[in-house]
Amino acid sequence: MIPLCITNCGSINKQFTDQEKRLQEIEKEKEKREREDTKAYEKAMKRHYKMQSKETKKAMKKGKRLSEQYHANKMRKEFFIKKWFSADKKQKNKEKN
Repeated sequence: MIPLCITNCGSINKQFTDQEKRLQEIEKEKEKREREDTKAYEKAMKRHYKMQSKETKKAMKKGKRLSEQYHANKMRKEFFIKKWFSADKKQKNKEKN
């Protein structure tokens, strides 16, 4: 009985390592595909930009800059309901009473 258990346990461990190796291979392939996709996207963006006229390039730069400014401010702002229930407000209310 005991030798049977030892041999079975060894095959189970091997099975898990095979599965882990396969999962690692799949993960590597996925990361490689993602890198290739991002490279292809960046290349397409550069190509698209090069095809534009001088005026259009200028407008694209201006739009990008304005967009970045807008999103930088948007991220900094706090959700308005959070302001209502913040700890500072609660302390101020306690001090008034």
